[in-house]
Amino acid sequence: MTPHVPRALPLTALLALTALLPLSACGPSTADDSNPPLPSPPEAGATAGTAAGAAAGASAPAEVTDCAALNDPAAVTCFANDDCPDGRRCQDVGPRDLPTPCCVPGARGATPAGEPCAPEEGELECASALCIVQDDPAAGLCSGVCASDTDCPPALPRCLSVAFSGSALMFCSPAAP
Repeated sequence: MTPHVPRALPLTALLALTALLPLSACGPSTADDSNPPLPSPPEAGATAGTAAGAAAGASAPAEVTDCAALNDPAAVTCFANDDCPDGRRCQDVGPRDLPTPCCVPGARGATPAGEPCAPEEGELECASALCIVQDDPAAGLCSGVCASDTDCPPALPRCLSVAFSGSALMFCSPAAP
């Protein structure tokens, strides 16, 4: 089983269950009206980190590896959207080799648990911000918050806590192979 590399968190490591599959949480995103750009960390000698600033020849802000670098007290570390306050979503703001999921302002995805998601956009598509990647690295299923197996759709029938995620929540997960 090959893990999905870009912005994927291995579900096997997080759940401490080797039978489970990779989880794509917090992948790269694109900005639009419902997904405003993230606050930029301050940079010495750089002008605005917005698209307009970049177009004008300004340096783009570096990706951050700590939510505190966003200079936003509400931009705390998260694992899923439900770890964030209303009006914020869990989004990766880190570099490809060091995912840094933070609660940032913006609309949350609306795709429910068990429905298809694109691994690279799952954090913005899925209501939970979690897209589980199984056999096909180009396709996934949105996970969701649950209290028991009965809360989960047939495609993700197990309700499990995710070890080392920092979240007290439980999530719908694939059946054991």
